[in-house]
Amino acid sequence: RQVQQLINDPDQLMSYGEQLLREGYAPEAGLAAMQRAASLKPDDARAVIGLTMAYRTQEKLDEARATITPFTENHPEDPRGFFFLAQVCNAQGDAEGEAKALDRVLELDPNAQAPLGIRFKIGSEEHDPAKEAELAKWAEERKSWMAYILASNVARKRGDVKPAVKWAEKAYALAPDVEDVLLHYTATLGEARDFQKLVSVIKPHVDSGKFSKRLNWNYAQVLQQTGLTEDAIRVLRSAATGDAPADFKAAVAQTIEAWSGELTGCGVPLEVHQAGFLQRPVLLVIDEE
Repeated sequence: RQVQQLINDPDQLMSYGEQLLREGYAPEAGLAAMQRAASLKPDDARAVIGLTMAYRTQEKLDEARATITPFTENHPEDPRGFFFLAQVCNAQGDAEGEAKALDRVLELDPNAQAPLGIRFKIGSEEHDPAKEAELAKWAEERKSWMAYILASNVARKRGDVKPAVKWAEKAYALAPDVEDVLLHYTATLGEARDFQKLVSVIKPHVDSGKFSKRLNWNYAQVLQQTGLTEDAIRVLRSAATGDAPADFKAAVAQTIEAWSGELTGCGVPLEVHQAGFLQRPVLLVIDEE
């Protein structure tokens, strides 16, 4: 009934259909909503991709492929269509079709992280030097900073700091103003304990204010983990001033209290061993009890 009430409103149909499919309790109605939305907007990326995924979640793979394929033909420069086509091909067991679609995605966007991970079969614990070399070669050929980041992550997984930093620096050279590159480079420099580059390369970006608070937070965490707690606290305090989001300010306050050895909320200093346990007991007296 709700789908019928929205029958001529494609945007509402898409929102309602996506909700039903996401929550999973009325997939048939969700599919009906997406079908109607796609019929009203047959060339709309959100409608076509939403219908494709609705078919896929219900194992209607032929219908899914028949929906997304014309979109890739009509929009050959849109990597999204080819990525979802690759997912459908994978579900159908069509390895050749999947590889072809992923290659097209990466031709259009050589920094697409998920397609790169799938194309090179990079799992979350991948640490094979051969995979690292393959990614680095591809990154050099395609000028892909994301491929360099993935190569760096492979080296990090096996604890090999030198190549991890090398590939992170290659990514930074290609895209020094991309926040994901800076976040990764900061982490690798911290692991390498290269304080000089943390200060000379990363700190100016943090101080510029051009990036989100993620960079300030990441930089402070790296400083704290390398023993520069006072510097880390100064970075967080500076980041939490002005119009910083309220939840970020709250997280900063809690973190600073934890790092400075004070019991949250009351200012009682704690003697905490670096392993994390209290060296002395603390007695709190409330209302003289």
